[in-house]
Amino acid sequence: MANGEKNYLMGFGLSYVVVALFSAVLVIVKELVDPVFDLLVLPTGHHWGTHGILVIILFLVLGFVFANMDLSGFVKDNDTLNLYIIGSTVIGFLLIFLFFVFHYMGFI
Repeated sequence: MANGEKNYLMGFGLSYVVVALFSAVLVIVKELVDPVFDLLVLPTGHHWGTHGILVIILFLVLGFVFANMDLSGFVKDNDTLNLYIIGSTVIGFLLIFLFFVFHYMGFI
């Protein structure tokens, strides 16, 4: 793989990691903070539409930014990136799942 391709692979992989966690936190914040929910309804007419657009824009912006940074000290190889991606996916899932479990049970 050419060095430029590796930069984009690492950059957009790391972007996914950040965006997956951002998206999970945004789900929780929307549920807890009515003004945030209402603000996200305004641009598209539905909070999920705006949520999706924000996630895509953030993914693209961070992907290009990270692709042009030296990530060698943070992401050493593809295996490390894979662990970050799997970890952020699992953490994001657990954040949302546990939030709704506790919310349903009346603790939040």
